[in-house]
Amino acid sequence: MSPSGRITVTRTDADDVGQRRIVIDVDGDRVAQLAVGDTVVRDVPPGRHRVKADNTMFRKSLEIEVAPGEEVKLAAANRPGFMSWMIFVLGAGPLYLRFQRVSGPGASSGDVSPGPAAPR
Repeated sequence: MSPSGRITVTRTDADDVGQRRIVIDVDGDRVAQLAVGDTVVRDVPPGRHRVKADNTMFRKSLEIEVAPGEEVKLAAANRPGFMSWMIFVLGAGPLYLRFQRVSGPGASSGDVSPGPAAPR
């Protein structure tokens, strides 16, 4: 039996506005509701996996390949954007979801735009 891999999702970005939880699903299973500063670790069998992040306004989905013994690190954050000032005036407003791979092949060095919502 080959060793399992690991998926780690963090919500530790200094630019995170600190509002709304981010729900994380791995292969269709809900594994966490991340608040600011939280991290979730999930051991997975080697192979292809779908990891979803949802802040109830935007959803992102990443397809990742995990090798035996590999740890794939992902980062999620709620960030301000167009009309986010409404949060401070009205108590609610749009928060854009940043969800990206931060280690290994396919790691992003920049921001991921809001873009269309991923299928559930």
